[in-house]
Amino acid sequence: MGNLDDLTQRQRLMRTQRTAISETFFSWGYDEVYVPIVSQYETLQNRSCLPDSAVYKLLDGDGGIRMLRPDMTASVAWQAAVQWSDVPRPLRVCYFGEVFRRTQSGGGVASIAQAGVELIGTGSPESDAEVVALSADALRAAGLCSFQINLGHNGLLSEIADELDMQSCASDSMRDALVRKDFVAARDIVKASGHSALSEGLMHILTPDNAAEPMQILSEIGGSLPGLRQLQAVFEALRDFNLTDRVHIDISLAGDFSYYTGVIFDIYHARCGMRLGGGGRYDDLLAAFGSRNEATGFALDLASVCRSASGACRVDNAAPLWLVAGDEGCRPKMTRRCEQLRKNGCRAVVKTICGMDTDELAQWADCRGYDYLEVVRPGSDSAQIPLSGRSGEDDTGG
Repeated sequence: MGNLDDLTQRQRLMRTQRTAISETFFSWGYDEVYVPIVSQYETLQNRSCLPDSAVYKLLDGDGGIRMLRPDMTASVAWQAAVQWSDVPRPLRVCYFGEVFRRTQSGGGVASIAQAGVELIGTGSPESDAEVVALSADALRAAGLCSFQINLGHNGLLSEIADELDMQSCASDSMRDALVRKDFVAARDIVKASGHSALSEGLMHILTPDNAAEPMQILSEIGGSLPGLRQLQAVFEALRDFNLTDRVHIDISLAGDFSYYTGVIFDIYHARCGMRLGGGGRYDDLLAAFGSRNEATGFALDLASVCRSASGACRVDNAAPLWLVAGDEGCRPKMTRRCEQLRKNGCRAVVKTICGMDTDELAQWADCRGYDYLEVVRPGSDSAQIPLSGRSGEDDTGG
């Protein structure tokens, strides 16, 4: 019973968070769209940029290959390019749903509940800053206050390697070190390049928890690298949202999907380190479907958001659950009573009893999570019994 109670409480929390996130998206001008669960494999093949082994494929009745959506962005990009091509840009849409990916063992499918947005038809730094700020606003609405946003650029590591005249082996070693968060090794590789002007600034960025102002560092070393200039512009735009205290520059970010083309970001719980979501710019993805539109967006992992909330988001338990019980002959009266309770905003269930006294019935109802028990007897007033520590107040029972 305890496990079931934990499950229902979690589902209530997720529903409350989903509502809060949905209202936040809507308040920022994003309209919800439906994203098909099943698509033609050949249409989205290699567009999600997941390994083909991670895509769950199905055969239809005509022998064609279909796929469960492995990510939302590629599906939305196809819809925007083909189905919504005449809709004026910029286009702001949001979605809720699950993505499906084969497990590494190949024996099952993992489903990930997501909420996300796509901003299509604008390539300005302000649009990148908008989706970063919206992700933060959505998390706050879901009850999370402790989170960190790591901001990077998908092509920045390659630009740095080229600027430092690194051999491919050194470039790969630097990327591997940064992915492992081995900043000592990364600094040694940069220092060995001999480019003091650029490497000195990179030393600051590659020092975790450096007290230096990220904007100042980017200004010092960003003149020659397009990726750093773009980061600089987005970071500056984030000042308008009072969000720069939560943003950390992370040049090691490379994005989960290779369709990213510019500024990208990951969101983590600040204390436990759990990844809550992420996103970025994907200017070339719509072109693959015949529409040249710049675009950016993000997705939140709703299960991770729920686990990280830790009770910070208030679950709406205002609707108490009543059990209205009585003999078979009292069933019409019990049904009418439940209708009244539901009109008053309560939840209510009818139970026909046989051979149970009131104490046994109260114990039965209490261990099943009911808040109130009302025993209906023929020709007499009903007896109302509060359960689970409830007071004897009416609580909308009427």
